[in-house]
Amino acid sequence: MLENIKKKLNNAFKEGIHMTENISTQFSRVTSPTLDSNNDPELGIPPEINIAAGAELLQKYEDAWINTYEANKANVEVAKNITETIDRLQQRMQTRQVNINDMMTCLAGLPTIEANLKASLEKFNQIEALGFAVEEKIADLLNVTQMLDRQELIIQMNLEAKCKEMIELEAQQQKEATEQRLKIQKEEEKLKQLQQERQAVFDDAFQSDMQAFKQTGGVAKIELKGPRVMTLEEIDLDNDDTNDLEDFLND
Repeated sequence: MLENIKKKLNNAFKEGIHMTENISTQFSRVTSPTLDSNNDPELGIPPEINIAAGAELLQKYEDAWINTYEANKANVEVAKNITETIDRLQQRMQTRQVNINDMMTCLAGLPTIEANLKASLEKFNQIEALGFAVEEKIADLLNVTQMLDRQELIIQMNLEAKCKEMIELEAQQQKEATEQRLKIQKEEEKLKQLQQERQAVFDDAFQSDMQAFKQTGGVAKIELKGPRVMTLEEIDLDNDDTNDLEDFLND
């Protein structure tokens, strides 16, 4: 519809320009006569002929043509403005048509978008449920971790206590072993000293008996209380024992 109006305005615009050009050409060729009724004798025109007859009518038409010319010029400008306005409207309509087409395309894709949104919502719900499950598992894991930490702390404390007890026990054992060793050493020293004293007594008694044996040829018998002890006379010496005895006496 706008295209038809534009064409009609263009045609009117061309016709107005053509009419204006024609009127301008005609007025440029015709010179309006003056309203003076006196004839110029030099022209050779008889005085009875009024050459100014119809000048007022011609002036009227000339004014009408001038007005028409100005109106046509104004119409041309108006038509030009209307044409520009129609061009702008056409561009806007084309732009809006493109926007409408894009909108229709988008609207045509709404069912697909809705289906995708529903699928995304379901996925989101699944992910949310999975997140809740993961949070519960993490909470359980934290509880287990805390319990293991407590157990590890208890075990560590027990181990430290056991180590401390073992260290104390080992120190006590070492102390007792040292005391026992010192005690045994003292007992051994006492026993050794006792043995040395007894050995000295036995040596003295043996030397006395040997001196008496050498002088008298016998040994006095000593009555001892307790179980019977064999005397030297009652002891039978073998050759080996005799040699040992002689070595002992020589020493």
